[in-house]
Amino acid sequence: MQSWDRPPPDIGVAAFFEQWLPEAFAKSSRRGPLEGPVVRATISGEGGGAWELAVSDDELSVTTPRREP
Repeated sequence: MQSWDRPPPDIGVAAFFEQWLPEAFAKSSRRGPLEGPVVRATISGEGGGAWELAVSDDELSVTTPRREP
C-alpha cells in the first residue's frame, strides 16, 4: 500500500473496496461504533459490483451482499 490515506490512481473498484479500504481504515487508527450501520455501495459499469461495509470498533469489514438491491 502506497499511502493509507489515498488510494493509487489505477486501483480497480473491487481492490479498492476489498483490500485498500479495510487496510486504510486499520492504519488510520480510528474506531467506529461497536455496532455501526451496514452501508451498501453499488458501482455500475465495467468493473463495478456491490459491497456491504460495516464498522465494528476497530475493524472495517467488506462483504458482498447476500441479495441484490
